[in-house]
Amino acid sequence: MFFRMLWHDLRDKKGLNVILFLFMTVASALVFVSAAQIYSSFTGVARTKAACKIADGVLVCNCGSADRESKRAETEAALQADAVVVSFVRQERIYLKTAGIDFAHFEESESDSFMGKSFYLCPQQTDANLVYGLKDEPFYLHNGQVAVPLNVKIQTGASIGDKLRITTDMGSIYELEIAQFYKRSDSYNRLIVSAGDYDLLCGDFPVRQDLYQITLKHPSYFEMTELYSRMFDRTGQVFGMNFYMRQSQEQALSSIVALFLTAISIFMILLIFMTIRFTLIAALKEEERSIGMMRAIGVDSFGFRWLFAAKYIAFALAGGLIGTAVGFPLCKRVLLEFCPNALFPPDAVLLLIGTGAVFLIAALMILFALTVMGRIRRGSVMEALRGESRMERFGKSSPLRLHRTRWIPVPLFLAVSDILTRLKRYLFLIVSYTLGAAILLLVVNLRVSLMSTDFLRYDMISNLDFCLDLSKAQMKPYNDVQRYEGIPFWQQINDELAEAGIPAGAKLYYLGSRALTFDGNSLGSCRFAYGMPEPEKLLFREGTVPQKAGECAVSCYTADQYGIRIGSVIEVSLIGFEEEEPEQFVVTGLINYLEQNTPLVLAGREYLPEYVDAYPSHYCAININAEDKETVFAQLCEHFGAEHVQTPAQFMEDYMGEYAMIVTTMMYAVSAVVLVVLTLMTVLYQNLFLTEDKPETALLRALGFPDGTIAASQLLRMLHLITASIAAAIVLVKTGGLALVRMLMGIYVGLTGFEFEPLRLFTYLLMPLMLLAVVLIPTALLLMRIRHTDIRSSCEE
Repeated sequence: MFFRMLWHDLRDKKGLNVILFLFMTVASALVFVSAAQIYSSFTGVARTKAACKIADGVLVCNCGSADRESKRAETEAALQADAVVVSFVRQERIYLKTAGIDFAHFEESESDSFMGKSFYLCPQQTDANLVYGLKDEPFYLHNGQVAVPLNVKIQTGASIGDKLRITTDMGSIYELEIAQFYKRSDSYNRLIVSAGDYDLLCGDFPVRQDLYQITLKHPSYFEMTELYSRMFDRTGQVFGMNFYMRQSQEQALSSIVALFLTAISIFMILLIFMTIRFTLIAALKEEERSIGMMRAIGVDSFGFRWLFAAKYIAFALAGGLIGTAVGFPLCKRVLLEFCPNALFPPDAVLLLIGTGAVFLIAALMILFALTVMGRIRRGSVMEALRGESRMERFGKSSPLRLHRTRWIPVPLFLAVSDILTRLKRYLFLIVSYTLGAAILLLVVNLRVSLMSTDFLRYDMISNLDFCLDLSKAQMKPYNDVQRYEGIPFWQQINDELAEAGIPAGAKLYYLGSRALTFDGNSLGSCRFAYGMPEPEKLLFREGTVPQKAGECAVSCYTADQYGIRIGSVIEVSLIGFEEEEPEQFVVTGLINYLEQNTPLVLAGREYLPEYVDAYPSHYCAININAEDKETVFAQLCEHFGAEHVQTPAQFMEDYMGEYAMIVTTMMYAVSAVVLVVLTLMTVLYQNLFLTEDKPETALLRALGFPDGTIAASQLLRMLHLITASIAAAIVLVKTGGLALVRMLMGIYVGLTGFEFEPLRLFTYLLMPLMLLAVVLIPTALLLMRIRHTDIRSSCEE
């Protein structure tokens, strides 16, 4: 009986069944992917750190051939004697000049972003800082082979088997075959070769770098900074330093992707639930007499519900199986696309989590369908047998009266009257459209806001009109002057531009590291800035710009965490100089700043340190009115060469790096899914509406209403629904959506006060036009069926 009922349901309304089954299958695949993505994003950092044996931080030391062994012995002795160091591993590498690297089929000299990268030649490691292939597999390199990081593959378009040429410091050229692409376990671009090739190449590089991978007792940026300072005091050597953050930008983007996938999955599931409810209620009305007869002969209500829900049970199970089969490879693709450098969970774990989530949703769908079928118990057996149709009670009529509202066109009256009298019928549809529009609006706002130069204001770059990306040859004269005369690079550029009469240059300020203390508690290290030329252009959440030497502003995220308020007193001291008296500052303002685990303290305008302990930082601006900036930009291009002057948009591509492609891909993928789903949903619901409204449509035609009037009323009905949904979506994104993104920004990158770009054109014109097209065009095509509806066919049914 179950399968006979299933076959009957499948033959009936084939188009609706296809769309409903498609929805269930797509929803199952999305649930699989989102569940796996959420698990991976929350466990990826710890899993990658453990598998790759990544230490807490690194110290880098340049060693020439003459003093290499003595420096190593001195450094290792100092590290062994330090109380905060648990263990360390020394690894050797060679710094490669970008001019000495040549990828086949790629012009390095034409790529500004390539010229800005640092590359290192390393032997394959076995004790620390391990790397894995794109399928999370370990690999082995033979002589003559090289492994390249995934991000470099994406930029250069390199393929397995391509040749990579390396020119050494001695002028020799070596050609290696690309045999593997790997996921980066740190922030360095390593070209990994076999131990034999590395020993061969070492002879042509007199200066090498020792990389000390250090495990700390209490890992923190502050502890790593203090260790760096002590190592300088004990050895007199200048080290490079890095601390591996627990929460990276990649993890933040991974979580945002998981959020959007989850939102789409919930959107699809809600849509399916609404569709099940709507179609089941319509089916119950059609089978009212049969239900009464079955109840009259004593058929159990629950058993009958199983028969009526046969289609939904079959669709849920079949859709879950297909969704699982599609979701697993799709999940691997999504993880590789949006979490390129994280190691994936084992396949068995992904299958377990994804399959469990899919069949949990399938069980909920079946349970929901059976719950809706509970309406069977409401009908009276005798009334159903007599055909009085009392299972659906009469409701209030429309508050509008056509003879009292003659100023309203008939199609508009019919549309508004239908919505007002049957608002519950359209409530779920409004919710679906609202969620779809909100997801579309949110993902576009997020991408545009992250790629806008206004985002740089959270990183102390209050104005950016251009950026220079000079070649090594062009940089050498400036570097020589800086080395021998002490004039900073950007000060030389400013002087040069002033002499050339070009009203542009860099706004210079000082940025260093200090130890931060509040209320007797150490808060670790902070970025200490002073000499800021235009501090009023930073994003102050509250308070005023610090003016006096004893005043400062503090970044909001840390201030909120530790209760720092306007009027609080903080202490800032030099790292590694415990004997020095700390400086006290009164907080006059709180700044929305991209902390990334390190807060900002901005000293007042009048602050001057006893001696300069920070390095000059900058941002570039054209110092004239906006209408003349294009002329000045052309002068800069002529002076330095157009290929070395970046526009703000080009700079943002480099600033965001590989994340620019991730957020762009996410925007297009999510937008496409939402638009397709909304189109299918409109087709499904409009088909249901036409079927359910067939008697009313036939009656209107019999009364003499033109087909155009009836079709126009239904188009206007959908227009009102989608317009209300768009308005609700805009409000939802500007409140709840923005609050959600702010929460994620605070958790992962320590940023408060994030704001969306004011995309008025997209928000109020382009997005509504897209959704109107998605809803109204399918509706108009389906309404052509009205001319085949008449009162006789309605009565026969």
